Amino acid sequence: MGATLMKIAASLLYHEKNKAVVKALHMTPDLEVTPQQAIIFEKEGFQPIKKVANDQGIKLQTVYRITDQIDHEIIKKTQKDQYDLLLIGGARSLFTENILGGRVGSIIENAECNLGIFIEKGVDYPRKILIMHALGPYDLITDISKIFASNPEISVDVLNVSSQNNDDLKQHYGLSESHIISNRPIDKSLLDRYDLMVINIETWKNL
Repeated sequence: MGATLMKIAASLLYHEKNKAVVKALHMTPDLEVTPQQAIIFEKEGFQPIKKVANDQGIKLQTVYRITDQIDHEIIKKTQKDQYDLLLIGGARSLFTENILGGRVGSIIENAECNLGIFIEKGVDYPRKILIMHALGPYDLITDISKIFASNPEISVDVLNVSSQNNDDLKQHYGLSESHIISNRPIDKSLLDRYDLMVINIETWKNL
């Protein structure tokens, strides 16, 4: 999970790798962990993340915590430090049956930065990305999507479920007509073509 999040971060930082700093926060939700175990957990937790960061030439800082208040620890970090984006993975300890509830809901409500929630489906690296454009001419998703689209290692398609016409989206995202999809149901046959779907949280709630 951590390595995949690092790869997504690297994709977003494709043009800024030499300037950006990524901080990885790894937590063990077991207060009975011994100091010896903590050393092992920290090493094993960060090893794959460090490898991706090193391969991508990205400066990485790591923070390890032992806590049973994972959401509180994440929120505290965003309040203390100024981050442009927080990426969290869909670990079982974070999710209730409602993936936007429980601890994730608390982080959404209280984190003081932009937030991306990654639900892993076994993809190693996102090379084909589907963007769901639903909320009109501008939101954070369009910024993120244009960054992905500017990365030559990634193929981006936009699924237009908004009131905007396709010509506007072609210009907005800098994509050709073949990469704009409209009048298409959101079903398994469509989603199976992609490694990653990017969707606004409000749109997700309404699916």
